[in-house]
Amino acid sequence: MNRSFKFMILALASAFLLICVIVPKIPNYDAGIIARANSSPSTSTSSSSCTSDDFSLAKTKAITEYDAAKLTGIITSHCASAAGVQLKWTAFNSDGTVAFSNDFWPASTTNIPPHSDYAFEMMESAPRGKWTYRVEPIKVTIW
Repeated sequence: MNRSFKFMILALASAFLLICVIVPKIPNYDAGIIARANSSPSTSTSSSSCTSDDFSLAKTKAITEYDAAKLTGIITSHCASAAGVQLKWTAFNSDGTVAFSNDFWPASTTNIPPHSDYAFEMMESAPRGKWTYRVEPIKVTIW
């Protein structure tokens, strides 16, 4: 098997494990906030005032596998109603330059229920080497 096929199988197995085994066992998290967007403008298509500040991140972890980076974490909605949130994942080289940046919707076009946790996983092509990263909520939409 070639390397990209092995990577795809590994990614699918990881996603299956996350969705079928780990997600049903996740308790509510009130602590461990990794990042909160404080200065980014947010949008909402609902009359409820849910913004990116109403979402927090916990237990984010980024690892490198072959030529890709995988980010996992838990996003918590503190909104009064269900909403979707867009995250920005930015990785920095050791000299401070941006290695890569990706905006993504962890729940796709599904609203995250109010006052609940949502486990997510994201993969991105990434340069080899050491880098640091930042993840933050940047936009809110009602789907």
